[in-house]
Amino acid sequence: MHIVTTKLYKLQEIEMGPKPGSIENQALIQQLRTEIPEPILRHYDRLRNSGKTGIAPVRNQSCTGCHMQLPVGTVAEILAENDVKLCDNCARYLIILEEDIETLQAEVTMPKQESKPEPIKVEKPAKKRVRKKPVKKR
Repeated sequence: MHIVTTKLYKLQEIEMGPKPGSIENQALIQQLRTEIPEPILRHYDRLRNSGKTGIAPVRNQSCTGCHMQLPVGTVAEILAENDVKLCDNCARYLIILEEDIETLQAEVTMPKQESKPEPIKVEKPAKKRVRKKPVKKR
């Protein structure tokens, strides 16, 4: 997992947890907020202020925030941990949790192939040779 999305996910769990206002949690929230880059934090806060979660786990190649299927390339980039990715549909940050990594790696490297039904071979009936009767001359 990308380190920024990991911290963002921890921040969301604390803020949405049972006691976000406790002294220990407030200190942890402030620490995490200083470790997350400002543009990412602003976008996260904008989502949270509109009543949404700011970061959504990816399960079965789908965003759990909006339940839309993600492109395989996006999932592969998240797995590669190269960059922080947003869902194209709901604009939430995307994270792949530890328990889902193995499943998604198998799906991304070897996508499911649907078995195609065998084409039906239709045998054409053999053409009957019709002999023409010779025409008698009169």
